[in-house]
Amino acid sequence: ASLLVAVADRGWVEHGHVLSLVARLPEHEQVLVGLRYFDGLSMEEISIATGSPIGSVTKQLSRAISRLRAWCQEESQK
Repeated sequence: ASLLVAVADRGWVEHGHVLSLVARLPEHEQVLVGLRYFDGLSMEEISIATGSPIGSVTKQLSRAISRLRAWCQEESQK
């Protein structure tokens, strides 16, 4: 799935806007989002690349996507 789909499963969000939201994430979450959605790595590949357990990668990436979705919803309500 693309980052746009993961973040904005309802409604339209521009690619540039998503990138600006990603830039607001903590650096380690930016790295995970980049590896998953821009480089196309699997969770296992991200785990190997970062040296983190796969469960940690999954949890942190899920948290980052949830945060991005919340920010999109907040901004769409303005």
